Amino acid sequence: MRLILAALLIFSAPALAQDLRPERTVRNTTLSTQHDPPLHIGVPDEAVYLGADRWILYGIADAELHLFVEADAQKTIKRFWWIQFEAVLPEKPDSKYTYTGATADLDGLSFFVRARFGPTNDTGRPGSDSEHMRNLLVAKGYTAPAEMMNVRFVHIPDELKRKELMIIYAEEMPEGLTSAQLLKDGKITDAWAPVEKDLIERARKSITLRKMD
Repeated sequence: MRLILAALLIFSAPALAQDLRPERTVRNTTLSTQHDPPLHIGVPDEAVYLGADRWILYGIADAELHLFVEADAQKTIKRFWWIQFEAVLPEKPDSKYTYTGATADLDGLSFFVRARFGPTNDTGRPGSDSEHMRNLLVAKGYTAPAEMMNVRFVHIPDELKRKELMIIYAEEMPEGLTSAQLLKDGKITDAWAPVEKDLIERARKSITLRKMD
């Protein structure tokens, strides 16, 4: 969880009582959000929309996840687009989102950007957003290749840093390339740099952002 925490991670009564139906709408391969920020977010026409999930993440933030995939005939994923909105709950006044590092511009909005690679069999922390994403994939009958690469884009729309828009683009590893080839003594080698650069560029080209009228 990318939050500075000032309290125990427990569910509060107000959080449990709120309406957790997804707020954003999807038409074909375009997601529309009225706030934080108001945008139309598009992915390629070949993508398939798998649905949405909304829940209270670790008792701290209202999270809403939407998932698009490209897959082969056997439903093995080739690429996916994971779009997520988060807002810290009012009863967590001292929590906020903090990021450092590289940034990238997507259609006029600034995003923190980070690329990674690795195996897909890590289940992650129970209750995490990645667990919710995986559950949605499984429920729809999709499976991931053994290894994938991904780029995480994060935009902070409010000065208080209590909300975020996260877009994760992921794709299968290039043919003939494995995580082991990009690591030496547990550290990422220079061979990753050109792969990472191309990956980020493909990710940027696959996502379109358009401000609402």
